[in-house]
Amino acid sequence: MSMELYLKQIQEQFRYRPIWPPGKPLEVGVIGKIPRGIFTNYTNIEKELGVKPEIQSTYKKDDVLEFETSGGVSTTFKMKGDATPPNSQYLGKADAGVVIEFTSGDAVVFKLKGFHTHQIMNLAEIQEAVVAKYKAKKWDKEYVLITEVIEADGATILISKNSGAKVELAASGNVGGKELNIADASLGWDMKSERSMATKIIAQSSITPLYLAMSVRSSWFGPTELEVKRSLKPEGADWDVGILPFDPEEMDQE
Repeated sequence: MSMELYLKQIQEQFRYRPIWPPGKPLEVGVIGKIPRGIFTNYTNIEKELGVKPEIQSTYKKDDVLEFETSGGVSTTFKMKGDATPPNSQYLGKADAGVVIEFTSGDAVVFKLKGFHTHQIMNLAEIQEAVVAKYKAKKWDKEYVLITEVIEADGATILISKNSGAKVELAASGNVGGKELNIADASLGWDMKSERSMATKIIAQSSITPLYLAMSVRSSWFGPTELEVKRSLKPEGADWDVGILPFDPEEMDQE
């Protein structure tokens, strides 16, 4: 259940699809399928379509993307020299750290610090090639194209198994006057203890947790929730190319 709730919560928050498992690497321009909500790589755009994707990358060094399950997470920060919080068993007075407690199962903490956005710019050319193969009945209808990927400098992603789950982290790096950001890999986060955690990724660098996928659907395409790229169906056409949002029914597909 943690996977389905994670996919649903992150999609609703950011309007990007989350990769599962969260640490799985992903590149823009690959083609695959999403059985049971898990993207599986089959091929890539250049190999399948003979079109080289034109990829543009933008960088937001200081930006943060973050989400916590409402009512399911409690966070206590501790700076060096401060007294040990009552809910900590492992942070000493000399430590800078954080205690994260979960009051429900399948609760999520998701935080990115600094990230690149890699996206395909020649979608019209790629669309033309896809539609040609589709009309020639040489395109697998289950294929999706990865058109945009978020690559983070640092990411912390936590998912609890049940109520009472807990993580204690200490920063081993030079904190100085920095804000304690649990996604900041430069702080050298060390997990002092963890209890009842389903997923624990701590300040991992070069991680690709979010993406956009496009697919072809004949006759109709489900509601497009993302405004960055809308459905591309021409009037009267029996095909469509558009953003593929997360659908819980995917979990039942083999």
